[in-house]
Amino acid sequence: MPDHFDIHLYLHGPLSNYGMLVHARDTGQTAAIDCGDAAETRKALAKTGWQLSEIWVTHHHHDHTGGVSAIKAETNCLVRGPQQGRTQDRCHRHTWPYARYDQFLHS
Repeated sequence: MPDHFDIHLYLHGPLSNYGMLVHARDTGQTAAIDCGDAAETRKALAKTGWQLSEIWVTHHHHDHTGGVSAIKAETNCLVRGPQQGRTQDRCHRHTWPYARYDQFLHS
């Protein structure tokens, strides 16, 4: 991974799933890869001092989407998810669809 990105991993949920924040140093943008737990995502953001720009949803399972609505409401961040399928339903109307090979957090 290029050295202009910082990554912060954190655990959440009863299954100890990983959450991940990816921060682009040059732009200041930060993305959460999935957002299964709003409280733990908030803690991770507070610990790093990063401001959330986007949530990237990989798929519709609740342990990947459980905190999306709350974090979206609090931060007004962009939410990206697959173009089709249950992810759009699970993430409500917040999802900006992405297609295969789309690029994010680039300058």
